[in-house]
Amino acid sequence: MLHDRAKPTGKASVFKVPHHGSGDADVPEVWEQMLDPEPFAVLTPWRRGGRLLPTAQDVERILSRTPRAYASAKPGLSARKRRGTVSKTVRSTGTKLTGVIGSPGIVRLRRSLATGSLWTVKLFDPACPLGDLAA
Repeated sequence: MLHDRAKPTGKASVFKVPHHGSGDADVPEVWEQMLDPEPFAVLTPWRRGGRLLPTAQDVERILSRTPRAYASAKPGLSARKRRGTVSKTVRSTGTKLTGVIGSPGIVRLRRSLATGSLWTVKLFDPACPLGDLAA
């Protein structure tokens, strides 16, 4: 993407962090060349098989690039109960849904393009500042 001639020439002020914030999807040049300094960054955490993303190191790395980072939920949340027929259908496929984030939150970023106003952030539970994942 960095070398694609069709990429936008300006810099973005909002960034959807790829791959749940995992370090193996991090490209420092994207942060340096394609994003404003300290952009708003948003990610969705992931939990499966005892593995959580972002890791504490991932959170630290992202927060070193911008203090304006948010997650749509905390990865330790447990799945909410499903109706019996849904659970039965899922079980019949051999899929185990433990550790699935039950009800993801929303990170809403808004600004007026007409007036060029600053971004406003509103978090809907369980969305939180990314720093809360380190706590």
